Amino acid sequence: MSEAKTVVAGIVNFLKQQLEALNVDSRESVEVAVQCIETAYDLTQEEISKGVDLLQLVRQQSGNAGAIQAEAEKLKNEGNESYKENLRLTEEKLARSERPAMDLGGLLQNPSLLNMATELLSDPNMQNLISGLMDNNSGANAPGGVNALLEAGQALAQQMQAANPELVEQLRRQMHPQGGQGGNPQPPAQ
Repeated sequence: MSEAKTVVAGIVNFLKQQLEALNVDSRESVEVAVQCIETAYDLTQEEISKGVDLLQLVRQQSGNAGAIQAEAEKLKNEGNESYKENLRLTEEKLARSERPAMDLGGLLQNPSLLNMATELLSDPNMQNLISGLMDNNSGANAPGGVNALLEAGQALAQQMQAANPELVEQLRRQMHPQGGQGGNPQPPAQ
């Protein structure tokens, strides 16, 4: 039996169940309607007996509507909670990975860096610069002390760049591994 005949047989069964609740005139009209439907769809008594119980389906759907709505609400809340948890985890991961800690031990064990530092410190110009800073007794807190320190740092960076540009680039990548700018930092405004 096709699905359409199953539904039509269900309608016929429903109408027959309703006959007792109707007055005489309405009952006759429904009986005529049932006969017309049975004839139009060429339904046998066997097919009518296999029809679905429409009232039972409606009751099930009505009862399920609340359960379905509750399940939908539960899934929606779980989705929002999952979203919030994923957002929290992502923010934590970003906070941890924004600025990785510099590996000073690794830098000090780099033979190229140690060789370059040795060469720079043996350069008479650098020795004079460092000696001038020490002899000046200006310190970092005295006027001009910060500027002199910055100038010394810039001079050291320029000499390092001239002596071994590959090593300087490697150090920049280590300091800014996520593609950040590796340029010299700007001195603070005065």
